[in-house]
Formats: sequence, C-alpha cells, structure tokens
Amino acid sequence: MSRPDSCATCGRMIFRHVVTCGGPCGLLFHLTCTSLQPETDPATFDELSWLCDGCRLFLALPPEVWTVIFGQLDVPDLLGVRRTCRTWKQLVDESPTLRARLSVRIEDDHRLNYDPVVPAASRVSITVSEIEEVDPWWPTFGAKLVSVELNECLISLATLLEMLRQAPLLKELALFGVIRSDYHVRDMAGANFRLDNLEKLALGECDERKFLPTLVKMFAKMCPRLKYLAVRENSNRKALIRLVRAVQSTLQGIKFEVTFKVLEALMKLEKLQLKHVTILRVIKFSEEAFSNFFKAQPSIEYLCIGPDALQLLNAETFALLKLVTIKIELLDNFTLNLGHMPTLKHLELTATGFHHPDLIFDDRTQTPNLEDFRLFGAQLVGSSLANFLTRCPRLQLLRLAYLEASSSHGFGSLAQPFNAVQTLKIDECDLPRPLLLNLLRLCPNVRHLELLAVPEVDHAVVRGILKRFPALRRLALFTVHDYASLARCLIKYHGPDLRQLDLKYRRGFGSIDAATRAKLLEHFGASGCRVRFYWRDEEVYGQDLMKF
Repeated sequence: MSRPDSCATCGRMIFRHVVTCGGPCGLLFHLTCTSLQPETDPATFDELSWLCDGCRLFLALPPEVWTVIFGQLDVPDLLGVRRTCRTWKQLVDESPTLRARLSVRIEDDHRLNYDPVVPAASRVSITVSEIEEVDPWWPTFGAKLVSVELNECLISLATLLEMLRQAPLLKELALFGVIRSDYHVRDMAGANFRLDNLEKLALGECDERKFLPTLVKMFAKMCPRLKYLAVRENSNRKALIRLVRAVQSTLQGIKFEVTFKVLEALMKLEKLQLKHVTILRVIKFSEEAFSNFFKAQPSIEYLCIGPDALQLLNAETFALLKLVTIKIELLDNFTLNLGHMPTLKHLELTATGFHHPDLIFDDRTQTPNLEDFRLFGAQLVGSSLANFLTRCPRLQLLRLAYLEASSSHGFGSLAQPFNAVQTLKIDECDLPRPLLLNLLRLCPNVRHLELLAVPEVDHAVVRGILKRFPALRRLALFTVHDYASLARCLIKYHGPDLRQLDLKYRRGFGSIDAATRAKLLEHFGASGCRVRFYWRDEEVYGQDLMKF
C-alpha cells in the first residue's frame, strides 16, 4: 500500500525506501535524498539513529546549553521534550537539574506487584497501594530518586528496607499511615545499611501503634546526617528522644507533639542547635519547661506554633528569640501581640478551622524589617490590619487568601502607600470593591499581581489595573467572566514590561475558546510575553508534615 507522504528535501511523494529523521523534526526523506548510501536497505539500520542536517546542527549545542533552555519550560512541555527523540530523552533523564522537576504519583493502585511504565524522576509518591514486590522496576527507578513518600500503603518492613537500600541518593523520606504487613522483629536485621544523604524524615501515624516506634529506632541507626525530623504521633517518647540524640549534631529542624518530658530530655542534649521548630500539638506541658526549652535554643529562626502554645511563652522568653519566620495557626478569635521584633522578616497567619476567626493586630506589634506577610482564612476586624501594614516599611510581598471583609477596614483613609510592596496576591477573598481598589491604590510599585477567584474583578477593574501599573511584569487572573472581552482588554491596555500572563478558568464554568487563545498567543508572543492557560504553579512536595 502506498504512503502518500512527501520528502522533506525534494518535496515529492514517498512510496518506498522511506527514512525518518530520529531528531526533533521527525520528517520523512527519500533514501536517495539522505546521506545514506542508495544500496543501503532501510531495514538494516536504526532510523532513530539517523539525523538530518538540520537536526544534526541543532543537536550540536553542548548539553549544558540545552539544560538551561529546557529549564525554562513547564513540566508538561519538559515531558513533551523528553518524548521527542532519544537524544533529548537521555539528556533529561541524566540531568539532575531537569529530573528534579519531575515527580511520579502512583495512586489507588491496590496491588503494586508489576513493572509500571514510569519516566526517570527525582520524586515518587505512592498512595493507597499494597506494595508486594519492587524487584522488577525499582532498582533502576529508585537509583535516581531523591524523595519518596508512602501514604496509606500496606508494605512489609523487609520490602520497605529493600526499597530504601536501592535509593542511595535519597534526601527526603515521608511515611504517612504506613500499615505493616507480616511484620516480625527479625526483619530489623535488614537495616544493615545507612542513608548517608537523607536530610528530611517525616513519620506519620501508623495503624499499628508498635510499628512507628520500630521505624524511629531503625532510622536512629540509618540516618547519621539527618537535618529535619517530623514525627506526628508521640506513641513512644523514648524512641523519639533516641533518634534526636543520635543526630543532634546535624539536626536543624524538628516538628513534633510537645510533652514536658520530651522538652526536658531535649534540653539535656548539648550538641542540639535547632533553627526550625514546629509544635504540632501541646499534650502535657509545663510553662517552666516550655520557656526553658526556648531559652536553651537561642538559635531558633523559624517557629510554627499555635495560639495555645504561643501563650505559654512569656514576654521575656519571646524577646530572647531572634526569629526570622513565624507561622501561627489560628483556631479561634485571636489578638496578635508579638511586641518588638526587629529580626522578623516572614510572618504567616493561617486559620485552620472551618470558620473565619476574628483577627486583631495589637498596636504593640512592631516588625520594622518584615518583608513577607501572608494571611489566610481570617475575618478582618476594624482597621488593625491596615495600621499594622503601615508599620512595615520594608514589606515586599503581601498575600491575602480566604478572607472575609464587609467594609474598607481603614484602607480607604490611609494616605501613606506601601511603596516597597512588589508582589500582591489576593486569592479566594470576598472583598468589597472599595477595599480591593484601595489595596491596589496603596501598592503603586507592584510588579507581580495575582487576583484569583475575587468576585469583584471584572473588565473594568482589569482595565484600571493595566492603566495604573504600566510597569507590571506578571499578571495572573482567575475569573469566570467573558474571556473574549477580557482578551481584548488585555491586548489593548497592557504595558510594555509585561512578561508573563496567566489566565486560569474553572472547569465547568466556561473556558477560553481556541480563537481567543490564538489571538492572545499571537499578540503577546510577538512582544516576548509568556501566556499560560489553566496553569498550575509548582507545589511544595509532600504533605504538611514534610514542609519545613
């Protein structure tokens, strides 16, 4: 049967003796139009190994150059590059920089005992699976992994140890809700190797209460250079302390549930110098032990704490800490009083309950060097937030998400703008239009603006934004309005410095038609602006327990 394809060199139809370029172009050629000898039988050579003159020149660039170029691509585009040709696949698979951006997720695979087709990646997450056997596929795949997460998996201790043994480059390991299968103490004999590169270890609840202490004891011998440790369940205090004692000279961060006995044991470790501390829950506490622990760790720079634990710190102890980052999780109405904190640069307040607690900023909170402020899920009360922001002259990033407000809350009467703010992000906030417009007015030097799922954002607001911020470099919008009209507004009023435009839409509430997409890509592509539709920013890998 004839093949009505045309030759890329002469343009004539190809009916036989076809040669396909193995490079990125993938074009077809007559055998006589290639550099191959005419008498060569096409069946005797590998077509993927032959390159046309254009691809040969194209691929002559050093791998370092291609690594830089591919590093600018989104993950879907990077995977597309990997599927283009053998040369680029090998380049992506062997580059630690590019491979670090790829992760594999295996979900709801009830029995993982086969050889799955997985690309080379640096991270893998396996969820709700029964892992019976890993020999057929894990050795090659695991050899390049730097992060592994097992979540609600049924796995024997012997199989888990074999997986870890064949991942020598592993830097992050998270085990959440791992259920032991056929566990026996003799399986511990398999822990006769070390994970010298492991820096982060997160252990969550296990259905078998004795299994988590077993893991803690095991990792105390296997992880000599551990830097960050997170243990959610405090089922065995002695095992936790043993692990911390074993790695006290390298440990920098800990995330744990507090009891006064654990605090007293940690204070006795002379080599322990923590920089990151996250208190998941206060179970049994003593105010004296709580304060003494923080006095014994003056090197702490990052503190994640709840209001109940925060109240256990007296003003004297709190003043001794040279904190750079504070994250406070709110459950109920709260008045923030941090006092004078000249070293603080990052502050995050997050409501963790199902309602929006009232939040008031005490006037005694002074953070003159604050650069990054994030507020999630609170109910604004009065003008305390506006007054607080005026006391942050160096604030560069302001993010507000899941907020409820009913008035201008003092922003309308402010005359002093937030001149240092360059990044403004407003997500899922039900804000009155006057409050939204006043926030934009007070940030005249914004270069990066995100307005995601804000009901008051329409074409008029977008037009005003583009006129007010001609030097805007990135704009991200998530709306359900008419995208054709929005595209015309963006094309007409955007500034010359815009370099990235992100338009996100909610599936089921309208979409951007092909003609509008083509018009936006053509216009902004000519001006050097990158356009993304329904994008997804890179997420921090792992669950909250892994984050430090």
